[in-house]
Amino acid sequence: MSHTGAATASEGSLANTGHLEIDNFTLVQQAAPRTPVTWPHQVGVLPPRALSFQHRAEADQLRAAVDSGGTAVLTQVLTGTGGIGKTQLAADYARTAWDSGGVDVLLWISASSRSAITAGYARAGVELLAADPRDPEQAARVFLAWLEPKAGQEPCQWLVVLDDVVDPADMRGLWPPASAVTAKVHRPGECASFD
Repeated sequence: MSHTGAATASEGSLANTGHLEIDNFTLVQQAAPRTPVTWPHQVGVLPPRALSFQHRAEADQLRAAVDSGGTAVLTQVLTGTGGIGKTQLAADYARTAWDSGGVDVLLWISASSRSAITAGYARAGVELLAADPRDPEQAARVFLAWLEPKAGQEPCQWLVVLDDVVDPADMRGLWPPASAVTAKVHRPGECASFD
């Protein structure tokens, strides 16, 4: 090695302090130990409640799935023009599900593009399942596969909110799986992960 000097590397990076002249070189990079996530776990940030939020019958209908202890809503699509409160209704439902202990994993994605949707799923894959952050497409697939119900395994109670989907075509291959999940509370550690 020649021309050595100071080098700085951030987490997950490699720093070379000089010039290596080697015919054969193999680099093995090992990730730092991962701190297990705590359950329940939230990925993404729910928008704050609007000061002018108005209670509506739709909010009661969405909340009924959480409060009843029965089968949860599998898929709910809120449509309409901008500014009528769809995001606030979804955030109110998500907040209620979270606060009541009805979900183990809450994922909120600002889904204005396919890349934003993939990035949100990838972040969940990295945080929950230690997926490789350098491959967002694969990390997103890992997370979606984890959501699939597994035979003989207690299902994880999850809620995925895809806010502001502009083009439904962006969702091709990215819809969360259908799952008959009940809205009961699980103790920490009941959700399987890929540690």
